[in-house]
Amino acid sequence: MKNSAETQSSEPRTRRQPKGNGAKAGATARDPEDVRETAGDAGAGAIGETGRHLVEDANLMADTMTDAATEIHMYLREQATQRPYVALGAAAGIGFVLGGGLSLRLTTTLLTIGGRLLATQLWQQAAQRATAH
Repeated sequence: MKNSAETQSSEPRTRRQPKGNGAKAGATARDPEDVRETAGDAGAGAIGETGRHLVEDANLMADTMTDAATEIHMYLREQATQRPYVALGAAAGIGFVLGGGLSLRLTTTLLTIGGRLLATQLWQQAAQRATAH
């Protein structure tokens, strides 16, 4: 007489489907290991092909990003050589933003003063053009 462990190991392993999911009463599902083996045999080629496509796409994207980074580097170097003060100002502005900026009150005050100075300069330039004609 076999004990229950020996009986279970010699018989194919199956499990019952829950009745609430539309499966027929008494229907059994295959062992997940058997399903994996069957899917592995049938899908190994498709998975390998998909993997190859993903690698090709990733390499193409990496090449494109490298080209874009090279172009940006060349442009920034050219601009820094031709306009060094603009490059320093841009670097300071980027550092300011990344550093968290200033408090809201101080930023508002600085923008107000800057706006008034800009408006005054524009007004003076407009007045000079009007008197010149």
